[in-house]
Amino acid sequence: MDLLLTAATALEIEPVCQWLGPREQPGVYHHGGHRIRVLITGAGILRTTHQLTRWLDQFPCDLAIQAGIAGSFREAYPPGTVLTVAKEILGDTGAEDGLVFRDLFEIGIADCNEPPFREGKLINPLKGPPGMPDATGLTVNKVTGNSESVRRLREQFDPDLETMEGAAFHFVCLLRPVAFLQVRAISNFAERRNRESWNIPLACRNLQQALIPILDHPGELTRS
Repeated sequence: MDLLLTAATALEIEPVCQWLGPREQPGVYHHGGHRIRVLITGAGILRTTHQLTRWLDQFPCDLAIQAGIAGSFREAYPPGTVLTVAKEILGDTGAEDGLVFRDLFEIGIADCNEPPFREGKLINPLKGPPGMPDATGLTVNKVTGNSESVRRLREQFDPDLETMEGAAFHFVCLLRPVAFLQVRAISNFAERRNRESWNIPLACRNLQQALIPILDHPGELTRS
């Protein structure tokens, strides 16, 4: 199979790239009979959308995997937890109405069921690996950093985790279409910004361990 492994930053997938071993050429690995191309998009919705679209135009693939770290909205998912993101929501694209945030669908400038959206969500039809929890991702342009924002987002969207790229990845892959999987390891809780409480090394190590069986047997996902 031809696989794409993409992340916002090289740091997030450095352990798994080291595990993949020698490169055929920059950003290209062979593993278990599969060719794996690595794309670092940069952070945020804009860069991810542009880089991923341009890349898939040049290098079509059988399965695209977005991997990275994320912030958790739930105590049940502490740092080190690895999840598959089954659906994505845009968390801050819309308008403020006084103290209330209303998304594009609520203010009536977008149809919540216009493809690739379904009821305002970007849902992956591909099932994740057995035993890995399915999560709801919230994609934001600014990382949540105060208790009031956390409360509002939980109340309005009921998300499990937060990233800056997940919805862009789902959006592009659903439109093409291409089989895809988003895998995230929790590095911190969504709370007032406190880098001392983050555990990025643990998240990256656990992410690597979760990706190994996926990269060993990617066909099992696409056949399910």
